Amino acid sequence: MITLDRDTRLEKVCEVELVSKAEASARLVAASISTTTPWLASALSALWELRATGEFEPGVGDLHVSVETADQVGRVLGSIKLQWLPAPDVTRVSGGGVVLRWSVADQEVEIAVLPRERVLLTTLQAGEILESQPLSPTEYSKANDGLKTLMGPS
Repeated sequence: MITLDRDTRLEKVCEVELVSKAEASARLVAASISTTTPWLASALSALWELRATGEFEPGVGDLHVSVETADQVGRVLGSIKLQWLPAPDVTRVSGGGVVLRWSVADQEVEIAVLPRERVLLTTLQAGEILESQPLSPTEYSKANDGLKTLMGPS
């Protein structure tokens, strides 16, 4: 026979926040990659937050990030093979796009992922554009070259 009495463990279980399967899955993925590629866990977490909080801002525009755009950002991030990078700034742009920005000193690499599968890779130094090029889905790995220069010689 099982008897239930007031147990602190039961209270703690009752206090646990309920989350959706998608959010639980995202947390699990982030936890599993946080030790191998810490920057990626940070970027995916920021992307999840942008996806969950977008809205229409009068005078600014539509700041919703669609599932398709978020998936494309995930594909771009997945094409980056470098393990040790700084965590990127992940910001939204009007019209539903997302910009990933890595900065080291006065050098920056930006990847803008825009709706309708448009991706733009830009390298900057001291705020000046050095190079900017569109990337097709088969060219996402070119981001590795820009990020390698950002990290300096190995």
